[in-house]
Amino acid sequence: GFTNCTNMEYLNIPKMISINTNTFSGCSNLSYVSLPSCMYIYNNAFTGCSMLASIELPLCLSISNYAFNNCPSLSIVSVGMETYTVPKLGTPNFSNVVSIYVPSTLYEQYIVASNWSNYADRIVSVEVPGDPLLTFSDGLLSGRTTYLLSDYVSVLSINKTDIISVYLSNCDYF
Repeated sequence: GFTNCTNMEYLNIPKMISINTNTFSGCSNLSYVSLPSCMYIYNNAFTGCSMLASIELPLCLSISNYAFNNCPSLSIVSVGMETYTVPKLGTPNFSNVVSIYVPSTLYEQYIVASNWSNYADRIVSVEVPGDPLLTFSDGLLSGRTTYLLSDYVSVLSINKTDIISVYLSNCDYF
């Protein structure tokens, strides 16, 4: 993976289904992550990403233990905007998070769900927008619609030490 890739600042991977253990751990300058199709984030996937400020996970179904451990700048999380169930959440994950944005249709379930209830005072109900910006037409996500909250320019560099941003358009597994 990209463990200890200290120059990476932005990460946008549209078709990633899962992020394995330690994949982006130690990416200390990573500040923004958008994973519009990611369903599973495994242990320590982003541990030590000290500049990570926000993350968008609209299709997330599971966040394992310590996935966001030691991410002191992580203050905004948007999760589950395109799901019909509350994702499983390991511990600890969002100790410094100020706001966790969830779909209004699931708000009541989030605030009482296992491990999510620890952050009930930070969970914010959001109406999901009506107009899709991206609809998947092939693969595992065929027919699924993702609402993107932001657009970011992405650049991929071959030299791991020079990577500032990663954009992988056809990647199912990392």
